[in-house]
Amino acid sequence: MKAFSQIFLLGIRGRFDQCAIVTLVFLKPTSKTIEKNEKKRLRKILTLSLLLVSMTLFGTFMYHQVQSYLDQKNYLGPGERITVGNLKYHIYCTGLGTPTIVMEAGLGENSLSWYGIQGELSKRTRTCTYDRAGLGWSDGIDKKYSLDEISNDLNILLNNASVPGPYVLVGHSRGGIYVRNYYKKFSNDVTGIVLVDSTHEQGVERSYEYLRESYNKQEWQMRFASVLSHLGIIRILKLADAKYRGDVLPENILISKTAVQNLTKSAIAVTNEISVMRGGIQTPLSPPSRLNDLPLIVISSGKRIPPDYRVDEIKENLTQQEKVKIIEYSLQKELANLSSHSKHIFAENSGHFIMYDEPELIIDSVESMIHEVRLLKK
Repeated sequence: MKAFSQIFLLGIRGRFDQCAIVTLVFLKPTSKTIEKNEKKRLRKILTLSLLLVSMTLFGTFMYHQVQSYLDQKNYLGPGERITVGNLKYHIYCTGLGTPTIVMEAGLGENSLSWYGIQGELSKRTRTCTYDRAGLGWSDGIDKKYSLDEISNDLNILLNNASVPGPYVLVGHSRGGIYVRNYYKKFSNDVTGIVLVDSTHEQGVERSYEYLRESYNKQEWQMRFASVLSHLGIIRILKLADAKYRGDVLPENILISKTAVQNLTKSAIAVTNEISVMRGGIQTPLSPPSRLNDLPLIVISSGKRIPPDYRVDEIKENLTQQEKVKIIEYSLQKELANLSSHSKHIFAENSGHFIMYDEPELIIDSVESMIHEVRLLKK
């Protein structure tokens, strides 16, 4: 009130210059007022930002739910779904003849990764692909499956689907561990194995020293994969898109493969498989079991292990990546030595996914295995 009185009196006296000064001084905000207004403004910005983020995530979540429903409705598996315990597994068999080829996909992959290979091999004999729990068109389950559980479920699946042996098992990447464990449990049913750039049980443990940063990054990715999938972020960013990952398949197959890989159950299954695989970091795993004299063909990636690194000694002057290549060579060599009746082939023009880079090499190898098994049976 005192300031108002002073301004009023100065105005009456015609002292407009002083009146203006007093008015400006009066209206000038204090530091407390500025701080209060700044906090208020920041709260508004934060509130609006959180609201915007929440609305965006809700939008991606709803989009993911709707698209997942449509994908499951529009993109059906090529095979049939067979009950195993409380789950339904997808299995797809084509062709006629014996032995039966059973193909096991790699970590996070599904039956469609064998699409081109199966089409060719089914002209020679009965050929089956299937999806592990949570992958492809098989039911999802949030559980870490042990090697024995995977083998037991596959055995029941083959029996329930009326797929008789003997079997030639073909395993890519981590699928190589699964088929070798199947032989360990059901050796009487298996007449041969073909490993396609197979994972080695001790691979993580023996390369961890040189790939520590990559494995640490993988751990963080595992923690958020399921959440990001639930929110639709993986779908939006196309992280599970078959085209984005470089799968070389016909357009309609790529679309179907992408549809099932975008489902949240797939992200959960992949996370659980990786978690089991990383067990070698904390606790040393046993080496691969011997395959005795079982017919075995090991196909290794030539691009991942160039000729210069197919040596037994790791020299100190090599880079970390070069040392990893030599370790990988020793692992592949050990796999080839698991049987006294084995053959080791390098796919010189292939990366890890040999079925896309040099499918004819896999087809020729399996065909030679079929021929050998049929001769042994006579």
